[in-house]
Amino acid sequence: MKIQVPQEVLDAFTSYVPGLPEHSAGKITVERIANGLINQSYKVCCELKPDLFLQRINKKVFQRPHEVQENYIRIAEYAEFEFTGLRLPHPVYCGEQISIFVDADEYYWRAFEFIADSKMMNVAEKASQAKATARAFAKFTAAFNEFNVNL
Repeated sequence: MKIQVPQEVLDAFTSYVPGLPEHSAGKITVERIANGLINQSYKVCCELKPDLFLQRINKKVFQRPHEVQENYIRIAEYAEFEFTGLRLPHPVYCGEQISIFVDADEYYWRAFEFIADSKMMNVAEKASQAKATARAFAKFTAAFNEFNVNL
């Protein structure tokens, strides 16, 4: 099933800039990132603003999308402010303190800064890729050893 990104979603994430009302993103192009296993993901290229990684959250899998996004923000802030050495994409806001958008069809969307030259793989093709994934997961897990999950 092919999903088109509604214009209202693009407008929400590309037009909001705190303190700069009506700051245009210029020409916008959208390309589907086909490897998403659960959420539908897109690269949004803006002529006058940084590119975005846009996701439509699968609400059949994640029944409380706002909580999913709140958890991500907590993790990203912890990673940044506790000097974990991890670099997580910053969320893109569509309003003051709003990082999730619900469209007219009640689909939930979120956006992040797009990290150029990043790679996404569903299956390791070589042993070295599996080892690199394991090392990254171990580093991620260790970085959150003291993270308070009870908030």
